[in-house]
Amino acid sequence: MRRTASLVLVVALAGAVLAGAGPAKTSQTPKLRLVALNPLTVGGMGFHPRERTRVSAYAAADSQTVRIVATRFGTFRVTLDKVAPTRCDLIRIVAVRRSGTSVVLKRLPSPACLPETSPGSAPERSSV
Repeated sequence: MRRTASLVLVVALAGAVLAGAGPAKTSQTPKLRLVALNPLTVGGMGFHPRERTRVSAYAAADSQTVRIVATRFGTFRVTLDKVAPTRCDLIRIVAVRRSGTSVVLKRLPSPACLPETSPGSAPERSSV
């Protein structure tokens, strides 16, 4: 009886070790995050370890593209100093992965920057 219990314990431990030895890779969706506006700094996470990626930023008439390599954890942080957005600019950041897929981050202008419309200023529609 004791021998059977020991054998069951050994088999259970071996199963646990083998189950834990599988690939530790998790399939995470890549994401971009705006870290700072001045200078424009972008963070990325969920990319493949050491994945080469092309990051482009667009704001108003400015644009800049840089090539980066993600860390072994699939993250990166890049500063795009040639792009100087204001709070009223639409910011678009695109990260193109080595596979060709892209990850996009858009930041819309502040609502205070939108043109003000009053109820009487809407264009009238003509009835046909």
